[in-house]
Amino acid sequence: MIGLAFILIAVQAASAQYTISDCGNISVEKSLFENKQDETAIVAYVKKQLENNIPDIEIRKLLLSKSWENSQIDYALAKAKKLDSNQI
Repeated sequence: MIGLAFILIAVQAASAQYTISDCGNISVEKSLFENKQDETAIVAYVKKQLENNIPDIEIRKLLLSKSWENSQIDYALAKAKKLDSNQI
C-alpha cells in the first residue's frame, strides 16, 4: 500500500492525471496542457475564430506558429466546436 501511495504522489508531482479502474489498474495520462488556464485560453481563442468563420487550417497555422502542439490544437478545435453546437 505504501508503494501505491508513493506512485500516486510521484504521478501528481509530474503534473499528470491518473485514474484507478475498478480492477485496481493505474492508468497514467499526461495532460495536454501545463495548466487549466492554457486550456481555457486556447479553447476560447479557437471558439472566437470559428465564430468569425476563420477556417480550421488557418487557425491551426497560427497556433502552430505560436508553439502550440497539434494535439492541443486538435483538442481545442473539437471542444470549441462542441461548445458551439451545444449553443444552437
